Amino acid sequence: MYTMLLFTSTMITLASAMTLSMNPLSMGIIILMTSLMLTLIYSTMLTSWIAFLIFLIYIGGMLVMFAYFVALTPNQQMNLMTLVPLVLLFITSFTYMLTYKMTPTMSPTNMKFMYTFYLTNNVPLLLILALILLFTMIVVVKLVTNNKGPLRPFMN
Repeated sequence: MYTMLLFTSTMITLASAMTLSMNPLSMGIIILMTSLMLTLIYSTMLTSWIAFLIFLIYIGGMLVMFAYFVALTPNQQMNLMTLVPLVLLFITSFTYMLTYKMTPTMSPTNMKFMYTFYLTNNVPLLLILALILLFTMIVVVKLVTNNKGPLRPFMN
């Protein structure tokens, strides 16, 4: 129970930290930590294979976004003073969640709705979603292809 509270309070802190980060590198680190927390939550509720697949999808997307950020943004200095509100927010959310009583609707027996998405009667829906993602990826690759040149033209 305490591990789930720790995971959810960390997720709340990371979600609110996204609004404070101005640097693309720190935003990428926050997204990476959020995906790690999300996969840890999924691995406690569902099988670890689903969590592993979600983590691989997030990492693949992060690599593409990191390549775009490196190509499009100049070097920026990171300001470490934004960590103080994040630590205070994490401590506040964690202590609130420790003192908050779990309602009966949040009990593990009522959280079986997450299993219904992966049942055999939902396989066509999952295949359609996978095909939409594949089609979107192909369209994005075709739009971004710029005669195999860089994304940003460099001035000589």
